[in-house]
Amino acid sequence: MLIGAICLFVRFHTLGFSLTLPLLGAATVVARPTPRELAGVVTAAIAFHIFAYVLNDVVDLPVDRTEPQRATYPLVKGTIGRWQALGIALAQLPLALAVTAYLGGGAPAFAAIGSSFALMALYNLCGKRTRWPPLTDAAQATAWGALALYGALVVAGQTSRLTGVIVAFVVVFILMINGVHASLRDLPNDLARDMRTTAILAGVRPGNGIALYVPRRFSAYMWTLQALLTVVVMLPLVGNWLDYSPPAWALTAGVVLILNVASWLMLRGPASGAGSSLGIYLACLSHTYLWLVTLVALFALYVDGTLIALIVVAGTVTSGWTTGWVYRRAGWWQHFSLHRLRWSPIAPLHRLRRPRD
Repeated sequence: MLIGAICLFVRFHTLGFSLTLPLLGAATVVARPTPRELAGVVTAAIAFHIFAYVLNDVVDLPVDRTEPQRATYPLVKGTIGRWQALGIALAQLPLALAVTAYLGGGAPAFAAIGSSFALMALYNLCGKRTRWPPLTDAAQATAWGALALYGALVVAGQTSRLTGVIVAFVVVFILMINGVHASLRDLPNDLARDMRTTAILAGVRPGNGIALYVPRRFSAYMWTLQALLTVVVMLPLVGNWLDYSPPAWALTAGVVLILNVASWLMLRGPASGAGSSLGIYLACLSHTYLWLVTLVALFALYVDGTLIALIVVAGTVTSGWTTGWVYRRAGWWQHFSLHRLRWSPIAPLHRLRRPRD
């Protein structure tokens, strides 16, 4: 139970994403980072990860207490105090700065990691509370993009156009995850608590005979972000910025193209609001993983083998193998029974379906 609670507290199952960004950023400017550099980048990424998620839980605690899917979270249960959690979150900034100094990072590296923390704090404090939620979505997206930029700056003090590809991908990807997928997932509770999200601002509401009513403007927003992601990952292939040999280019382009097509198809349900609540949630979740795999696939033959193995293992272990184990340990497994259609993250979405007459 203790390990499960700790994993939930720090969102261990999403750590792979946080580690991937600065590691790929570093790989765009240094062919083979040293073990010292890798350890430093990983430590800074973990510090940012803990800061982002724990501070969010501290700020959103009153709302989380009304959300059944968060009933087992340590802060909600009172296992850890709010001020204790705040202290843990705030302690991550000096740790990240100390790591940056240890690696000999210059002013740009300090600016990148500092802006990551500042923008994430801005989102945590103002997200779902401002009149224009797309602005706070953008603040969070830029925070994660700055983390990817930090990886390049702290190990080499410079960037490349491939660094720009990763940063652009991350910014658009987070806009999709936070402004679309998470907005749809949390819609019932956000509406009940008078929260402000991009989906609510665009007019998404519980549907009549369908899971969701999705206005055209929100669908257009989804498809625009999807198109931008496609451009970002295809551009370096079209120009062969990675200097792949013809066989490597053909293999990478084929895999990336297949994943792109799959992601376009996967977004049809959420964009229309048609189908079941379960189907929409699973489509959003699958869409997220498809794009993460696409990013790794794009750089798989470019990045040093040891580094890409580290990225794949980190992502697999944290997001795949341990998720069910963590939730079982935390007492959440009863909510994840698919045959009962009570998988915890989609529990709020089930309330979107109106009772039959």
